[in-house]
Amino acid sequence: MEWVQSGIQSVVDAVTGSGSEITEEQLKTFLQQAFKKMKSEGFQDELREVYSKGGNREQNVMQHIDNAQKDIFNNMGIDGNFGVQYLKGVYSKYANNAEIRQIFEIYLNSEQEATYAAEYEKAAWQQLAMEMNTVKQEMNQVQKQMMEKMQSLPQQEQMMMAQDMQQKSAMWMQEFVKMEGLPTMPQELKPDLQLKMMKFILPKHREVLGDGN
Repeated sequence: MEWVQSGIQSVVDAVTGSGSEITEEQLKTFLQQAFKKMKSEGFQDELREVYSKGGNREQNVMQHIDNAQKDIFNNMGIDGNFGVQYLKGVYSKYANNAEIRQIFEIYLNSEQEATYAAEYEKAAWQQLAMEMNTVKQEMNQVQKQMMEKMQSLPQQEQMMMAQDMQQKSAMWMQEFVKMEGLPTMPQELKPDLQLKMMKFILPKHREVLGDGN
């Protein structure tokens, strides 16, 4: 009877996608399409509508995103339920594939941004996102300058500078938490709080670099 059960399971697998394998190229295709979906204004408007209906807002928004993911997989000829479950194992399956991990992380960031966008009026979110992008670019530039400065030093001084920056960063975080009246630093910072934190830290990094501009 085992061969009968095996044959039946093979038919089920072919129909549902269970037991199947998503290829690397298929995964890349999904992530590219899903990224575009999360970034589209139309889809973010859908999420705002879902969020505005009340109830368990965050869960409802995530369910809408899950459904969108399933639709993309289904359109690719892959069972949507199987595809969504497959995503949960991407990090472990591609532990040694830097390219896939990077693409996956970019997608996850876009998904997180889409969930945040649902909580804001469209104009307010666009303004916040634009301001965050500007500050992030400034932070990236300062961090690049910091790295260049560190690499120009002898190895021992590099280690000392790295330790000093770690200590300073921890101190700045404590200052920010106190300034905001928070008991501790939240594990997840909402965009408006992220922006405030970056604006708080940016001039301190510049001071370390000797650039007060």
